[in-house]
Amino acid sequence: MQKDVHPQQLALEMLGLLLLFFTVGVWLSSLTVLGLMAGAELIGGAFEDFLLKAGMARLMRRCLMGWAALLVIILLRRAGWRGWRDSGWLARATLERRRSWWRWILIGAGLGLLVLGSLILLRLLLGEHQLVLTASGGESLRRAFSFLASGLVVALLEETVCRGMLFRVFARAWRVWPAALVTSLLFALAHFLSPDPQAFHGSSFWQTTLNITLATYTTAGARLVDGLPFINLTLLGLVFCGCVAQTRTIWLGVGAHAALVWGVKAFAFWTDPHPARQSLSWL
Repeated sequence: MQKDVHPQQLALEMLGLLLLFFTVGVWLSSLTVLGLMAGAELIGGAFEDFLLKAGMARLMRRCLMGWAALLVIILLRRAGWRGWRDSGWLARATLERRRSWWRWILIGAGLGLLVLGSLILLRLLLGEHQLVLTASGGESLRRAFSFLASGLVVALLEETVCRGMLFRVFARAWRVWPAALVTSLLFALAHFLSPDPQAFHGSSFWQTTLNITLATYTTAGARLVDGLPFINLTLLGLVFCGCVAQTRTIWLGVGAHAALVWGVKAFAFWTDPHPARQSLSWL
């Protein structure tokens, strides 16, 4: 039987793994990206086309997520995580209601669309953005389904790792609010880790990995200068933690998260900033 880790010991181990990730993990991610691109050039074909279309910066973000997930699993194992069944997919009190998950997803999606839709409507009414309906009906439908699929995948992955695993395990060790704050801060910070595309060049392989690593830090720092997006993402993470605390599963948060991703992508595709209006950053 696995022994529970003392809360203070868990905090120290988490800080140690964070330090390891932001040093060795970021460098290993840059190494992985360059290795994948070198392999794609050798293999060619659809694999190379897929990576080139994704872009180096996006590929770096995926590699960062991969190495972070490995360290998260190590930490959670030490903290008493009971395996993949302990990921917030099903509450013990509702084992007999295995089909209730989709209801929570629909409720969450409705709430997410209501909140984001209100903000989008406000932007349009204030004249900050304007609708751009130039795409054909078929293209619009394809985009809508593409955004939906993307939103569901992102929501399921992020809610499983951040709330279903990290938050629930930390809450058992630290109680709800400290766990919610820590995981929400990490959730927000993760959205700013992305290198400048210009960093993927260097005089040698090792110089390029160093350039990518340093660019990941500098780009994140530059983006964090405007603290409002970071605060918004932290608050959003707290809301999703609250969803888990109330329902004992991740599905309400998955629905809301997917709806927000879909709404943001749809807003970017079907609207343009009004050239004569100044952007309202708080929206």
